[in-house]
Amino acid sequence: KVHIQPHQTFARDGLNLYAETSVSVWNAINGTSVQMPTIEGKTLTIKVPQGTQPGNVMKVAEHGLENTIGRVGDYFIKINVAIPKNLTKEDRDDIDRISKKYS
Repeated sequence: KVHIQPHQTFARDGLNLYAETSVSVWNAINGTSVQMPTIEGKTLTIKVPQGTQPGNVMKVAEHGLENTIGRVGDYFIKINVAIPKNLTKEDRDDIDRISKKYS
């Protein structure tokens, strides 16, 4: 019997790989790029589009695992949004002003 230990970065479902990363709320609003590791030890630059919502999943085709006949799975990256915890009154007032504009 073979037991596979969980990986620190990747989860697996068949040939597909799954990972998570966090961006600041400001980068989720404005868009950004993040560096993500691959299973081969390389790094991919992933574009996080403007207006990305918490929990959005980005798909990178054919960057998963490869089977014996050459089929390659996909790489799915869940975007978490880090919300600041210690805002000043001025920060909260600015956010209130902006939120009223878009509510």
